[in-house]
This record gives sequence, C-alpha cells and structure tokens, in this order.
Amino acid sequence: MSILCDLVLQTWNRPDLLIPCVERILQHTTIPSRLLIVDNASTDPEALAFLERVQGTSLVTVEVVRRAANDGFGKGMNDGLRRTTAPWICLLNNDIVVTVGWLEELLAVAQANPAIGALNPMSNEFNIEPAAPRETVDELAGRLQSHHGQWLENWACVGFCFLFSREVFQQVGYFDEGFEFMYAEDKDYSLRIRQFGRLCAIAEGAYVYHHVGSTARNHPKRWDLFARNEERLHRKWNLTPSQRIAYLLASRAAKDTARERIRQLANQGHRVWVFYAPDGHDAIPRHFQVVPQRLGRFGFWPRAMGRILFKKKKFHQVIRG
Repeated sequence: MSILCDLVLQTWNRPDLLIPCVERILQHTTIPSRLLIVDNASTDPEALAFLERVQGTSLVTVEVVRRAANDGFGKGMNDGLRRTTAPWICLLNNDIVVTVGWLEELLAVAQANPAIGALNPMSNEFNIEPAAPRETVDELAGRLQSHHGQWLENWACVGFCFLFSREVFQQVGYFDEGFEFMYAEDKDYSLRIRQFGRLCAIAEGAYVYHHVGSTARNHPKRWDLFARNEERLHRKWNLTPSQRIAYLLASRAAKDTARERIRQLANQGHRVWVFYAPDGHDAIPRHFQVVPQRLGRFGFWPRAMGRILFKKKKFHQVIRG
C-alpha cells in the first residue's frame, strides 16, 4: 500500500480525548495513510495502555512515537515531521472529532487548487457548530458535503487539523521552536507558507470538531504563555494587534482596488465588516475575516453610519473605499 498522507497526532495524557479521537480517525479515514501518534511523555495509565494496544486498519497504519519530555507543541510536531515521508502531511490535535470524508475532501480541495499552501477543515473553530439542540457532529458534516470543492481564504491556519503538501514542507521547514511550549506556532507557520506566495484556506465541505482548549485548560501559565507567544509573533512579523474595521463601499467604480485593499487588511488578521450597495458585492473577497453587510442604494451613508455607531462592539477604524 502506497501511503498518500502522514497524519501527525500529538498527545499528552487525556485518554478521554485521545481514545475517541484515534478511534474516529481509524473509522473515518479511507485514504491510504499512516497515523504517527507523537506522545509527549504521557504518565496516565489508561493513555499508556491505549498507546500500547492501538492497531491500524487495512488503510491506516499506526506508529507510536514515545518522547522523553512534554516540552511543547513545536518540538513535538517537529519530532513527528522528521518521520514523515508521504506526499501529504496533516497535523492533528488529540482533542478533535473527525467525520466521514474529512481527509478525502481536504485532499480534493488542496489537489485542485495549487495556490493553497495550507488547509483547515470547516469547524467550530470557525463558528460552525451543530444546530441546537439535537444535531450531531455527523449530521452537520453531512449537510456540509453539499459544499464539496468549495473553500474560503483565511489569514492563517489553526493547528488543530492542518494539511499541507510535502513540497510546502520542503520549502518552509520545521516549526519555530523559539515559541514557548504552546500558542502562535501555527500562525507563524502559516505566515511562512504565505511568504512563498501560497494561500491559507478552509475547506467548506469537510468538517472536524475541536474541543477547543481542552488539553491546555489546566495549565497554570496558560494565559501568560499565550500573551508572550502572541507578542513574539507580532514582533517577528511586524504585525499590529487585530482590529475591527468598518469598510464603506458605496461605489463599484474602484472595486478592484477595494477588493485587494480589503483582502490585505484581512490577511493582516483584522476582521473587516464591508458595508456595500447592491452592485458592490463582486468587490468583496471571499475570506473568513471579511463580513459582508449589504445595504440599499438609497440612504447608504446614513444606514451605514447607523450600523457602525450602534454596534455593541465598537470599530477601531472606519475606511471609505
């Protein structure tokens, strides 16, 4: 069997998350793959027993990599990356729930769009959650299959489930181990990918649920680490803090200029609300950080200013396109 994708899953203890995560990966992965479980020196007996007995399937082989220390996301992922050989690589957290067709759709979108350098599945990470009160993750994933082949640009990929090609890996290299323990490494890697002219994107027809923050919730220095690593990321890339921006697009006359300017703002990590007249929709890029706000042609300016002034969360700046 020729392996098409190496799945690098980093874990530490938490058998309540790890076991169902791996079981779902083995159940719902139908692409020839190798699952590299990188264990950051777990001590939990149930987790260790599972890692001893876990076996692959006819399509997914399993290899457990036991590390001597729990010394952070970047170092753990780099250990896994050194063992990869497949044409495609997908980095995974141990607190995800994959669904039917997850990897097939990610690969289909990536292979059909060479401009994409890194790809996330759609997820609750991007505010798409099962409908209350009874929809299951699998039912939601079934609904999203109608978006087969569709994708949405984003300024950076999130490390919970992160696909890229071996070609991209050979260009970009390993994770920057200068970040402390966890946080911001995935953003940094995404920005390095974008340096080579590739896009970061979300595959809208694949769905993976993420128990956000579950593995780090009890870390005593969680928020200190987050703040320091975000500060290091901003220094390294000369980024300004993320802002809420209102962009007023009353005329389509400069739509090409507006589209590129909006995209630039979004790719700096800003959230951009674009207030536009009915004929201005084609000037708005499809981007996760962009929020279209359609207004009527008549009374555009007072309506736009009313929306802006009465938003509960205020905008940091207003731009007239």
